[in-house]
Amino acid sequence: MTITSPKSRQAIVRRQRSGIKRSGTTSMEFALVAPVLFLIIFASIEISRMYLLQNIAQDAAYDAARYAMVEGATTQDAVDKANESLSLFAAQGATVVVNNGSGIDNNSATISVRVTIPMKDNAFFLTPFYQGRNIETEMTIKRERYKGFYNAE
Repeated sequence: MTITSPKSRQAIVRRQRSGIKRSGTTSMEFALVAPVLFLIIFASIEISRMYLLQNIAQDAAYDAARYAMVEGATTQDAVDKANESLSLFAAQGATVVVNNGSGIDNNSATISVRVTIPMKDNAFFLTPFYQGRNIETEMTIKRERYKGFYNAE
């Protein structure tokens, strides 16, 4: 027969009682913390997606401007090149404007391509926060024109 001190008996009884009193505490703590945790996770995914779309818009504007800077390229070529880059990441509702809508002609010294992506059409979770906001980027490049060997300016 083992003899236990009164303090050790109290500790045993306290441990037994604490299991009864604390049942459901973990699930209650999870219920309080989970919404905040999920909000942080989904907001992080959403913000990452918006930064991805910003980079896609920059790349699309750059690709279109580079494609259209050579002689013989048309406005439609630049728009098609930008839309090709945008379609790789499923950017919805994007608009591409070349030289502020005036297009490319033989007298154009620069090529300017502006890509606008509406955030509300491309958001996964937080669409109410993006109403009326756009991701917009513009790239301007000098146009390459060959004037001949003896006709340099």
